[in-house]
Amino acid sequence: MNRSENRQIKIAIIFTLVLIFFAILTGALFRIISGPENEKRLYARERDQAIRGEILSKNRFTIATSRKLYTAQVDTRCIDPDKFDLFVKFFAIFSNLDPYYIKEKLQSNFGYVNISTRLDSKSARYLSQLRYNLSRYHIFRKYTDENGEILEHGLSIYETGEYRDYPRKKSFSPYIGFIKQELRNNYQTVRGMYGLEKYYNEQLEGIQNTLIEGRRDVRGNIILDQNSEVKTRIDGYDVITSIDLKLQKAVEEILDRYKDSLGAKEIIASVMESKSGNILSVASSRRYDPGHIGAEDVPKTNISAIRYIFEPGSVMKTITFALLLQENALKPLELVNVENGRYRLGGRIITDEHRYDYLSAENIIVHSSNIGMAKLSARLDTISFFKGLRNFGFSRPSGIDLSDELSGSIPNIHQFENSVFKATAS
Repeated sequence: MNRSENRQIKIAIIFTLVLIFFAILTGALFRIISGPENEKRLYARERDQAIRGEILSKNRFTIATSRKLYTAQVDTRCIDPDKFDLFVKFFAIFSNLDPYYIKEKLQSNFGYVNISTRLDSKSARYLSQLRYNLSRYHIFRKYTDENGEILEHGLSIYETGEYRDYPRKKSFSPYIGFIKQELRNNYQTVRGMYGLEKYYNEQLEGIQNTLIEGRRDVRGNIILDQNSEVKTRIDGYDVITSIDLKLQKAVEEILDRYKDSLGAKEIIASVMESKSGNILSVASSRRYDPGHIGAEDVPKTNISAIRYIFEPGSVMKTITFALLLQENALKPLELVNVENGRYRLGGRIITDEHRYDYLSAENIIVHSSNIGMAKLSARLDTISFFKGLRNFGFSRPSGIDLSDELSGSIPNIHQFENSVFKATAS
């Protein structure tokens, strides 16, 4: 065998060994790439949480809205001690937080520290931009953990939940209600606990979160193809009330003024559009800020207008008058003797604030004459009076869209057989 043949054999052996090496290397790489851990790395998933819908006034002013919360986290072990003050200064500028608070937070904790858990989207966006400046100034450094692993963690900004904002503060309370914070799958959500927030809780809650899932490209972006999954974010429905903001503010100011002058515990007022039944304003002099409820505000959260039963007073005169018209038991212009403001019925004396000899049936309503209405109500028989009140909705919930409404009550039908009781009930 000559030298040329030996050389060819050596080349063939080397070539074969190289082929075997590359085959082994390719097989190993394939097993690594196709393994379950790397299969996961080939896929990416993006989520965006749906938020609660808004509550709006009739003229589309916001009464309640939801905003997203973000957390800023840093590992104190990664901050270069020589650049600690520079980090605090940068973070304070971009987050609008007190630098003394930031410094105390970092110095009193070790390892991963949540500097703030209630950042709004604007601050979160600024702090995300800050990360590039921190890298440029080499504020973070690598460190070796107890397992000997070299790690480097910079500033992390991530979404952690939502919070409810009430831009009108005390206005619209207590009818707007309030919410309770809940933790669902490590995400802070809210749930309506009273008033409109509770009544429309199901409609207000977020419907569907954004989900984009699929294979990554070389830059880490999700490839949108027939194998990817895409769900669009759908926030909760908005609730548009019949409340007029300008009218509501005016009514609340009037109630506040008269509450002080009368020394009343609470004054309640509502304004209804008679043709449609829409409530244009419902107000109380006892209000609170739903976004900041203190211990002293807890009694104010009760909606007295629907939670307490009380006598309707002179409003009953208009109801009784309507029942009389329905039964054709009076003529609006007929004259009624109102006894010059003093009238004995059974063993009871009925009086009027304004003294008249005679009033028309209509003017009995205008002047709110107790005597005139007592005489007119006697024309209603027991069954007509009782059933008429039932038909008007007494003893049943009104159906107003506020949670926890109590039903009123009507006295026993046999009590209406008593002429004195019928007169006082009218």
